[in-house]
Amino acid sequence: MTSEALLKHAQALEDIAYATPRRNRLMGTKGHNDTVTYLYQQLTAPELRGYYNVTLQPWQGVVQLSAEGSLFLDKTNTSIVVAEFSPSGKFSAPLAVAGNLGCNAVSSFIFLWLKFFFC
Repeated sequence: MTSEALLKHAQALEDIAYATPRRNRLMGTKGHNDTVTYLYQQLTAPELRGYYNVTLQPWQGVVQLSAEGSLFLDKTNTSIVVAEFSPSGKFSAPLAVAGNLGCNAVSSFIFLWLKFFFC
C-alpha cells in the first residue's frame, strides 16, 4: 500500500466521523455503522474478490453518552467530571497520593487512565 492510498482511506474514515453530529465513529452510532459499511465495501471490492471471505455479524452494545458522578472525600462530595463514553457502575476504594500527577509508569489502571487523559 502506498502512503497516498493510506492517506486516502484515513481521510475517508475521518470524513465518515465528521459527517455525524458528534463527529465520531463511536460504536453503535451512525459513524460506526458507516465505517463498517465502508470497510465492507473496501474488502469486497471487485479487485479483491475471492481474496477475503467477508461476512457481517450482528452487533449489540450499550454506550454511555452522558453521565453524572460523585466523589466523596472524607464524607464531602467533591465536584468531578465523568469522562464521556466511560463505563458506568459504582466503585469504592481508598485513595492514595500519586506524585507527579500519576505520570510515572505504574501498573494501576486508574493511574494509566489519568496519564492518558491528563499528561
